[in-house]
Amino acid sequence: MLSTSITISLIAVLLSVWIGRRNPVRSSGVTSGMLVLLMCIPLLLIFPKIEVSWLTPSQGVIKTLASSQSTGFNIIQILTYIWIAGTILLALRLLTQSITIRRWCLQAETTPSARDLRLIEECAEQLHLNHARIPQIRYTSKLTSPVITGLLKPVLLLPRNSIKWSSNTLRMVILHELGHLQRRDLWTNMAAHIACGFHWFNPLVWILRKRLMNECEYACDAHVIAHGADTKHYIHALCDVAESCQQTLSSTTTPAITLAMANTASLKARVNNVLHEQPKNSRWIVISILALSATATIAYTVVRPQKSSALNTPQSIIEQQTPNTQEITPGEINIRLNANPFPSE
Repeated sequence: MLSTSITISLIAVLLSVWIGRRNPVRSSGVTSGMLVLLMCIPLLLIFPKIEVSWLTPSQGVIKTLASSQSTGFNIIQILTYIWIAGTILLALRLLTQSITIRRWCLQAETTPSARDLRLIEECAEQLHLNHARIPQIRYTSKLTSPVITGLLKPVLLLPRNSIKWSSNTLRMVILHELGHLQRRDLWTNMAAHIACGFHWFNPLVWILRKRLMNECEYACDAHVIAHGADTKHYIHALCDVAESCQQTLSSTTTPAITLAMANTASLKARVNNVLHEQPKNSRWIVISILALSATATIAYTVVRPQKSSALNTPQSIIEQQTPNTQEITPGEINIRLNANPFPSE
């Protein structure tokens, strides 16, 4: 799985950078699709392998492989245990963050103001969001930036100082967080975490996850603007939320399983993407890239070279079958020719 992970992640990073330079909004689809492929690689390992015949190696190579077979198995077994341990540790970390954010939601204030209820209803109508999916509004002092959380039961957590925000700022904040919900970015974020859990040893996968989070913010900004949000008010809201987060002193960090409006994405890059219209790439380009990548991933993981039957032969048998290549002198040949074929007489 090591070689497969490095190969696929390298291709994913190159595709993400190449498409991101042309259209950072569209690149989020490619990045998330490649991370989903990486997440599925461990499942592909249990599929039946398709063996392809290859040239039979020489006997000397067979002897070398047979003699090192036991040592290689032990190394692979140790590396497998290390990989399982790392995956379990990251799974526990993700579970801890889920419990933490769940506790914050339970401890948060659950009595939204009439202004906030009116704004979230208006924003849901503007985005054509189903009213059954409108999240609950809660207020907490644990966070400095508004976040959306909850895969099945979404909750919009607002910092307590949000009561001081203007109606225009709060409207843009709610539109942004509902945009994440409508785009199902929370599920994309969870898939990225699972991929990192399986491929924790590969730094390229962590780079992909960070790029994906930034690209999701760019795509969500474009999604909100496309649904009628005022560009000027939206940029002001981005700056106001970022400034509020810097002014508020808090030792608590935002859990990575949530999506915050003021995240690590560059504020300058987000403003530039909002101001400049992105080129419209065809969806078929993204779909074609993901289809080709999925096909290559399955082929690279499932297809295996066919092993020669000689590779499974015990070393003693291989050594017995190996011809004696020692040089025979002319004197020894004469002795064997003149020897008595019936020595008992």
